[in-house]
Parts: sequence; C-alpha cells; structure tokens
Amino acid sequence: MNTLKVVGSGSTGNLYLLNCADETLIIEQGLSFRDMKIARNFNLGGIVGGICSHAHSDHNRYTREYERAGIPIYKPFDSDKRKVKFGGFSIQAFEVPHTDELHCFGFYIKHKEIGKMLFLTDLRYCPFDFSRLGVNHIMVECNYCESLLPEEITNVHKITGHLALGTCKEFVRINKSEALRTVTIIHIGEYSDEAEIEREIKAVAGGADVKIAKKGLVIEL
Repeated sequence: MNTLKVVGSGSTGNLYLLNCADETLIIEQGLSFRDMKIARNFNLGGIVGGICSHAHSDHNRYTREYERAGIPIYKPFDSDKRKVKFGGFSIQAFEVPHTDELHCFGFYIKHKEIGKMLFLTDLRYCPFDFSRLGVNHIMVECNYCESLLPEEITNVHKITGHLALGTCKEFVRINKSEALRTVTIIHIGEYSDEAEIEREIKAVAGGADVKIAKKGLVIEL
C-alpha cells in the first residue's frame, strides 16, 4: 500500500514518511531518529533517503542523527544540486521565499507508484505554477487564518515567513487538475481554525481528498 504517514507537523517538529511499495522517503527531520523508528515499529527496511526543506530546527534539528545512521539526506540549501534520486523517488527542489536569512525549498517528487507530489512548507507564497504537470498529491502549509490574527503580533516571522489561508487556497486552486487526488495541509500554527481551513481548501480542491496533518495520520495515496 502507498501511504503518507504524519509523525509530526508544526513548530514543535516536522517529520513525514512517504511509503511507496517497498520504499520509504523521509520528509523533514525535525523529530528524532527514535521517533521515526517508533512510527515504523522499529522496521528500518526500505528507507532509501530523506529530504529537508531548510535549516530551521523544527525541520532540520535531527538531520545528523539520520545521516549517522547511514540514511542519505538531501539538503538543497547546502548543495548545488537541484535534482536527486533515491531509489524510485525522483526529487526536484525549487526555492521559495521564507526569510531573508536562509534559503528554503519546496520539492517536486515523482514515483511510479504514486505519480507526482508537491511538498511546500514555510513560505510566504509560491512563485511557480505547476498546473500543467497534472500533480496527483499536494502537501502544503497553511499556517494561519488572516481573520484570526491579533492586532499586534510580537513575532512578525510567523506572518512574513508562512503561508496564509488565502494564499494557500489560491495555490491549490491554481494547481489542481483532474489528476489531483489528495491535499494534505501541514504546519498549522496558533492563529488558525482547522475546521475553517479544511472547509475552505475543500471548496477549491476540485474533489480531491483534503486532510489536516495530525500526529499518527495515515493517508492512502
């Protein structure tokens, strides 16, 4: 079975397991190697590699643990490569605006078992249009609802470095097609309403299955 498993999503630590047939790609390493092992019932067979979007600790904190265990991790922010291949996974990185201090990347992932997937987190907006690619799965951040923002915000990065509901909706609307099967909403923050987010994204997702990423959630792809 081809699945996406959410081990963690949000500012306390991000980790996702993309399972295609007998291969697993680890997306983000913001939770420990032990957390990953527990999520896989201590079965490490079939792990072909991992990808990491940027160097903030809730995404990158435990990368060295995975590398010490012999798992290759692709970090485009530390590499000149924009394309890599782990087993049957073909991965292309593209830069998205997050902060002025570091580089953050989204990923276009292909595997014959699931088709085409987009992964985007920690971005103000996406400067690219994927609508002609016939994407099958989207994992995208929706960090806050504009209507729930307080009048004064002490941590401006929460807003300037993350995706708002309105911007997320527009991204899904632009990039949906008849091929789109799942939309997984990740990295939800404190100024948000999960029910509103799910309802609003469903309204533009063209019939795709929309889920909010929560610990332990398994989505069949």
